[in-house]
Amino acid sequence: MRLTMFFALLCVACSHASLPAPLVRPAVGGNLGKVVVLKGKKAAFMEQAAQAFLDTVDAQVTVFSDVQDADADALVAAIYKAQPQLVMAFGGQAATLAAEHFNDVPVLFAMVLNYKIYSVLKHPNVAGIAMEPTPQAEFVRFRMLDGDLRILDIPYTLTVSDDLAKAVKEQLAPMGVSVRLYPVAMGADAATALRARKPDEAKADGMWLINDPWVMKQFEALRALANQDKTALLTSLSDKFVQEGAFLSVSVDIPSVGTQAAALARLVLEHGKTAHDLGVQLPIGLKLAANRAVAKNLGRDFGLDVLPFINELVEEAQARTP
Repeated sequence: MRLTMFFALLCVACSHASLPAPLVRPAVGGNLGKVVVLKGKKAAFMEQAAQAFLDTVDAQVTVFSDVQDADADALVAAIYKAQPQLVMAFGGQAATLAAEHFNDVPVLFAMVLNYKIYSVLKHPNVAGIAMEPTPQAEFVRFRMLDGDLRILDIPYTLTVSDDLAKAVKEQLAPMGVSVRLYPVAMGADAATALRARKPDEAKADGMWLINDPWVMKQFEALRALANQDKTALLTSLSDKFVQEGAFLSVSVDIPSVGTQAAALARLVLEHGKTAHDLGVQLPIGLKLAANRAVAKNLGRDFGLDVLPFINELVEEAQARTP
């Protein structure tokens, strides 16, 4: 399934083979210095972000691709040989490698799902761009299309997404939303946890798959449960979920991540900002996707006043059924 591959490419893996041949691109326009770009497994979304960075950054760039397949020692030596003033890493594999091996060079990361679970990304020379907007920012967009979202069921993985689940509950409470959290052990079935709801509990208006990769891998089963219960399925991270039958999705605009990373690189190279100055920033570009066929099955539709705010509208011919 396409979504399974999507998560596999965002997660960290460790397998090392030959050293990938670097691509060296001279500075375009002004030359702010030397930058090394590290990319994880090749995928369209990763390439979009990296290309947007390359199109925007004013520096000499040396690009190493498919770093998860490289011999780590040889790769680190090649990176040092390029004498970078900044390392830009796209994807979890590239980011953790850079953070583990470079503590004397600023490291920026992007396209890393749930970056907080990686302790190496807390090093003082590391900054980046989160893949997750705030829960409130996402939910405001959901509610713009569905004002009846007042009770939400949210499954999440224990020890992995505890902080995120807590943040969702805290940020949505002032908006009058009742959030019911369903903790799931790593590898356990999220749909089973949701089916164990108390019989006297009020029916949920929506089920939200937050930015939890292990829960998201169970999308098909959770989609089937939402359809069975006639519950709106809300998703984070990717518009692919809406293409596969979710009701709504809020995701990061991938090319904007690359241009945002280039802006951070300029702050480091030209203005002398440190990783501590920058920290981990929220993504500036978000996309809202909606599935009209699912909306009709739920007895809802989108008024003309909200259509301009929908970046992608999946029509009936594209809708997936369980």
